[in-house]
Amino acid sequence: MNTDLNLKAIRTCDHLIDVVIGLIASWTLVFHFSKLFNLERDATLITGIIVFLAVVYSLFNNLEKHKNANDPPSFTSTQNKSHTVIFLSLIAVSALLAWVDLDGLLWPLAWILLIGVLFFSFKNSWESDRTTTSQRTRELSRLGTVLVVALALLTALLSLIMVRPDQDDVFLVNHSTWVSEHSDEIPERDTIFSDNSLPTERPAGVQTSIESLIGAVSAHIPATAAALTYFAWGPLIAALGVLATWRLLRGLGARSPALATWAGTAFLILDGEMHASFGNFFVGRSWQGKTVLLLLVIPMLWHHGANWGRTGSKKSLYIATLAGVAGIGLSSSAAFLVPAVVLAAVAVTSIEQQKPQRLIQSLIVVTPAVIAGFYTILSDPQKFEVAKMSAGKKTPIQSVPLDFPALSNESVTIFDVTTNYPTAVREMQEYLADYMNISPAMIVVRKPGEPTEEYQEQMAVAGKSEYKNKLQDIEMSDAPKVNAEDFHSTKANMSLLKELLKNREAEPHKIDGGKAAEDIKGVTTKDDAP
Repeated sequence: MNTDLNLKAIRTCDHLIDVVIGLIASWTLVFHFSKLFNLERDATLITGIIVFLAVVYSLFNNLEKHKNANDPPSFTSTQNKSHTVIFLSLIAVSALLAWVDLDGLLWPLAWILLIGVLFFSFKNSWESDRTTTSQRTRELSRLGTVLVVALALLTALLSLIMVRPDQDDVFLVNHSTWVSEHSDEIPERDTIFSDNSLPTERPAGVQTSIESLIGAVSAHIPATAAALTYFAWGPLIAALGVLATWRLLRGLGARSPALATWAGTAFLILDGEMHASFGNFFVGRSWQGKTVLLLLVIPMLWHHGANWGRTGSKKSLYIATLAGVAGIGLSSSAAFLVPAVVLAAVAVTSIEQQKPQRLIQSLIVVTPAVIAGFYTILSDPQKFEVAKMSAGKKTPIQSVPLDFPALSNESVTIFDVTTNYPTAVREMQEYLADYMNISPAMIVVRKPGEPTEEYQEQMAVAGKSEYKNKLQDIEMSDAPKVNAEDFHSTKANMSLLKELLKNREAEPHKIDGGKAAEDIKGVTTKDDAP
């Protein structure tokens, strides 16, 4: 493999990563646009294809002009003796804090020491002369490129045989299947127990879009949504995750990026045994949005953010923005991960280049994630902070139910709820109606102190008073106590028979066609039995 072919292979891998990020970002924008205007599935898919083509054109238009935005086949790294001293000092301080048990006033002293070392390193980096530091340049190994591409194909194969499903698959794949089988608007609610009617039991936040993309594509190809998820999307992300790691390591100036990529991949594969391990978010779950965020988006955010801070490449800023939007369509965790990663990457390189204004300009990358974060806070179902909630108390069927004069012959279920967050009655009523997908006319929210509540309290007090209206007492609590055994039991029946026998002995009379009572067989009672 000659140098030009090696360079083309490297840039092809990099372009493939950028294209997939552009695809996810394009669909995320169109997905939320369709929710705003209630577009149907096919119309949303067509619009997404158009936007995606525009994004691809913008990525590769004037490619020679932005050639430096991609990783070159070589990199430069600076060496400075004072930087080495600072680095070793930080390692020594970190090791000391790891082994020494600090308590009391020693913790503030440790923080002062750390802040002092960081300030000294920042001051030294700002005042260093970049043009006089020694530089070394190394070409990327052609063998390394072959090994990384082979590793990417191997992880794609492993994603087909290393499976670690969890409860999220039930929701994610079901959502894709529902979109594939229904051509109407993309669902926002539950599709497992209902047809887009019940609320979903998912954390609050911006709805992820990648599942709808898989379902929309599956509707127009001879493959089910589950097959497309497990046999196409999963292997693609597993392979791109390896290439993204390799690209990040090249940008960071690793001595042997291919070897580091192999070592990191081996660790993730071996570490995936436990569900909560780092390796769990790798080939075993590469089809899930949160895994795509960690494998593909986060490395590219750091890579392009650092490149923007170092070189001021507008294309890197553009691709980082696309990656931030793509993260929103993959997982709600992007709301806090994207700003942290981007600002950290840009801060390090922009300060090193004495271009702090690039850190301010990078805010355009984190803006979508910040908006998504605020939306999550405002739409959180737990924002009212329920402090106490009683079991539902169901009233008897009434001709005119309480608080529902428009209904007839219905019962009402009453819940007593206490929240820590103050809110208006109308806001709570509209929120509950929207969350449960029922008419607001079927919910009534009352708070203490309202006239209707005071009237009901007065009625409750009056019902316990000695002057209460006895006609409204359906239990007839003032009626005399009656022993049921005196009227409905074997003892009562025997008493009646005894009374009849006494009357017969005291006053004989003719019965049954003139025969005397003595001619009629008597009734033998328990007392008369031998």
